[in-house]
Amino acid sequence: MTAPAPSIASSASHFLEMGLEDSLRVEARAFGAGDVIGNYRLKSKLGEGAFGVVWHAEQLQPVSREVALKILRPGIDLMAAEERFRMESFALARMNHPGIAAVLDLDVLPSGQPYFVMELVHGIPITRYSKEHALDLRQRLQLMIDVCHAVQHAHQRAVLHRDLKPSNILVGDVDGLPKPKVIDFGIAKAMNDEVTGDLTLAVTAKGIMMGTPHYMAPEQAAFSSEGADARSDVYALGVVLFELITGRTPLGGGATDAISLPSLLKRVCEEEPPRPSGLVRNKPDSAAAVPRDMTRSDLEELDWVVLKALEKQPDRRYASAAALADDLSNFLNREALSVGPPGVAYRINKLVQRNKLPFAAGLLVIVGLGMSAFISVRAYLDEADAHERAEQMHRQSQESAKLAF
Repeated sequence: MTAPAPSIASSASHFLEMGLEDSLRVEARAFGAGDVIGNYRLKSKLGEGAFGVVWHAEQLQPVSREVALKILRPGIDLMAAEERFRMESFALARMNHPGIAAVLDLDVLPSGQPYFVMELVHGIPITRYSKEHALDLRQRLQLMIDVCHAVQHAHQRAVLHRDLKPSNILVGDVDGLPKPKVIDFGIAKAMNDEVTGDLTLAVTAKGIMMGTPHYMAPEQAAFSSEGADARSDVYALGVVLFELITGRTPLGGGATDAISLPSLLKRVCEEEPPRPSGLVRNKPDSAAAVPRDMTRSDLEELDWVVLKALEKQPDRRYASAAALADDLSNFLNREALSVGPPGVAYRINKLVQRNKLPFAAGLLVIVGLGMSAFISVRAYLDEADAHERAEQMHRQSQESAKLAF
């Protein structure tokens, strides 16, 4: 079973303090399949990042299970690199959420080389999963709600991800249902100094680009690290949401487009995203299929949510991942959005959409009552008219009788 978060967090605090100076004198060694690290045997390489290599490994004791093990990559022996690697392990250890890959173990080899062990996530990137499983728009939005809740949990633990993108949001089937997990907090940032103490300054230096250009917030693209906060992750969630809906990022194409980095970063800061509804209507292959009960006006309403998350100015975005999740839920439930136009008419319209059957039944009752009232009044008027005509005929007959005599 996964170790409780508090004990892992305590181990992480100790892990952060171990061997920082000694490890500078030891260059990280390379490992291969079959090598044993601590209680784990490496099986196959899952991927590599700037600072670490992730392996599919088998835990040998005290229990046997499949895990993911991340170790400082060969050739990395700089203080900043090791501190960032340790920062990731500490950030993960602070969290305990079903939508975030859990840390199972933290340790340092006798050489001073740190590593940590995570649950092995069986899944594929959220965009690829959505396409391969032909998820419609409603199903994709539900996945994003789950992702937002996971990111909100990280923020509540004072940790920013800073590199949210489809490849860091893996989706797998659990009990027949798609479940997303957020992975790779490799460039996470502490939101306050209490999280990591003196390490915070070492891992959030200004002037270093942190993130993936197509998904990073303008304040990150402008190298303004001190301006990055929870709303920077909200922006990245907005990009992933945009891609799930339309099949492309707001800047168009994929992250490997042939464009210079300065030009790309300039576009991130200055280019306004198109409305998703217009792109969906063009029906690109990887765009979400729109359920039949969703109208054009529904899609235009969804634009409000996406474009709110993608505002260039942080103070104009959703203040939190939870706020984005709430509006996505409101959209699916046909409730009023926080970004909807003001006025009673809009809210009444949403109330009618959300309660179509009761309103339809009520309308039938009102129409029925109206018809009954109309028929009753008409009958009364007809009866009154007939009575008047009868009275008139009676008076005429009396007058004729008098004349006859």
